[in-house]
Amino acid sequence: MSVKHTKRNMVCAYDPLPEDLFVETWLIGSEGRFCLSTFPIDRYDEAVAWAVSMSDVMARHIELVPITGEEYLERNREGIQRYFASMTNQERGELRQLVVNTCTTVMRDSSDPDLRIEAHGVLLKLKVIKPC
Repeated sequence: MSVKHTKRNMVCAYDPLPEDLFVETWLIGSEGRFCLSTFPIDRYDEAVAWAVSMSDVMARHIELVPITGEEYLERNREGIQRYFASMTNQERGELRQLVVNTCTTVMRDSSDPDLRIEAHGVLLKLKVIKPC
């Protein structure tokens, strides 16, 4: 973790791990922590820069916490379920096609055997392919 000190405050930025996909920005208040935002991990440096720029106007420090995809899903399960429930049939079909295309590309192009196995499992669940 790196700690960046500003004039009157600080930012605590936990270092991302290879499996992290998102970065959360946490504000620390008198009644606890509040998650202000979640961004893809490729915007980590942008999140750190924003936190440093805002730190001195905050009462307490700001924390940046990288998280995995599984952690993101667990923390946001209810909202994700509501979003999927609100989708139209056309939107669901478009999303399904995007997933199929992505998994097919992964199976064809990825050098990571674990990722190919996972993509294969998704295609089986979607009944795009049949088990051997």
